[in-house]
Amino acid sequence: MLFFFYPFWAAEGGRDFFSGCYMNRPAERAKKEISALTKTYDLIAWMVPTLEKLPKSQRFLLGDRIQSALLDILEFLIRAAYSKNKESALREANLKLETVRYMVRLTKDLKYLSIKRYEFASRHIDDIGAEIGGWLKYARSAADRSGRQR
Repeated sequence: MLFFFYPFWAAEGGRDFFSGCYMNRPAERAKKEISALTKTYDLIAWMVPTLEKLPKSQRFLLGDRIQSALLDILEFLIRAAYSKNKESALREANLKLETVRYMVRLTKDLKYLSIKRYEFASRHIDDIGAEIGGWLKYARSAADRSGRQR
């Protein structure tokens, strides 16, 4: 007799059996960390050529400040991914992201950035902010849990 193995998660729209289990939470957290890093990297890769199109007077002032702030955010996220005390690095990344948000808005208001490009950048900045916020919330709850166990 021939048996055919049917994956049990295929009937549930692709969700596997272990997605709600406690054991899978570190894997989900790692995906969030990688997602925040990837989105930041992608924004930098898009923003650098965009900022090179700024007028010379602003390219070295506003353009460089935005680029260095984005690179700082990437550095803080990498630091958070590899350290035990994630909260301080994530707070710094969140603060820098808010600074980038205002600088990009200023670039748009000065008519150096088109509305379409501003929408693209602000959507990515909002996504990164949501990722950092979720990661920060998880880091705080993990710190609370470890504090209670001692």
